[in-house]
Amino acid sequence: MQVVYQQEENGVNRIVNSFVIARDAVGTIVRKTDIVLERWEIVSDEDMLRGFQKCFDDRDKLAIEQAANAAAVTA
Repeated sequence: MQVVYQQEENGVNRIVNSFVIARDAVGTIVRKTDIVLERWEIVSDEDMLRGFQKCFDDRDKLAIEQAANAAAVTA
């Protein structure tokens, strides 16, 4: 998953930061450390893990909300 942080200045959104993370079936979270060489590292820092887990939780929550809204529109 690519996470992009944006900041609005004078009505214009600009990218402040971005990163790529992934999670496997057992819940291990990895982050991409080099885009060109396709290098990944397992995230072990507790603070980073909490932050990355929140990204996945936010994504999943948004997907559920979007599915519920789509179902409400078609009902």
